[in-house]
Amino acid sequence: MSVNSWGDMLNVSEHDVLSLIVSDQNNGDWGEYPYDVGKLHFPRDEGIHDYKHEWWYLNLHLMNLESGGKYDVMLTYFPKQDVMPFPMRYFMITDRGDHTYSPSKKFTFGSLRVSDEKQDIRFRKGLRFDSWLQLNTGFAFEYGVNVNNGRDGLSVLMRSRRPPLPVNGDGYVPAGVGGYSYYYSLTRLNVAGYLKLEGKHIPVVGIGWVDHQFGNYHKQNKLKHMNGFVYNLTIMLILSVGTPIQMENLLISIRL
Repeated sequence: MSVNSWGDMLNVSEHDVLSLIVSDQNNGDWGEYPYDVGKLHFPRDEGIHDYKHEWWYLNLHLMNLESGGKYDVMLTYFPKQDVMPFPMRYFMITDRGDHTYSPSKKFTFGSLRVSDEKQDIRFRKGLRFDSWLQLNTGFAFEYGVNVNNGRDGLSVLMRSRRPPLPVNGDGYVPAGVGGYSYYYSLTRLNVAGYLKLEGKHIPVVGIGWVDHQFGNYHKQNKLKHMNGFVYNLTIMLILSVGTPIQMENLLISIRL
């Protein structure tokens, strides 16, 4: 089964959607680990590093399989680092139909355990557990994400449709005087699973974007440089397509 538009999947069962994401093979030499591009080495660089700053960022645009309703999800994990004494998670769901945001408390401090060999993030707050794990399918850049925030949460599978995009061409970006950062993005992921909103489980499909940054830099230098290379990233994406783009199918990550 080949699916080009997630909108066509309203009449497809959740089981078929999940099976498609896990079993459909990647194309090209990036479909299996190990995979190297520029100064980045996968799956190793999907894990944690010994730097002053590091974070993993996930942005999802999802559609309710039953009603067609639209949702946006932001999820970020910050380990304990130079300017943050405790690990933290940021989680937010936007209901685009009702113009509401959940949960009311979006920043959560807790314990965080991250592998230094692959994508394996485990967050805990009391008796609530999160995980963002590399799937054991034999293919690269396939993940399972589970977020437990009580009455709100997320449980999805994700499969990258494009190879990692190294920022600045090789994934290495100078930042200020003596500072540097490694940075890559996964610019198009197919996503399927369930969204939990106010206690209700909602079957969803959609697309996603991942950013992962790690390095040694001063915070003020990082913020000054961030505007520049996120803007360059957007231009690289447009130039790499070479054909008109439907903006509803393109995720652009911008942080100011």
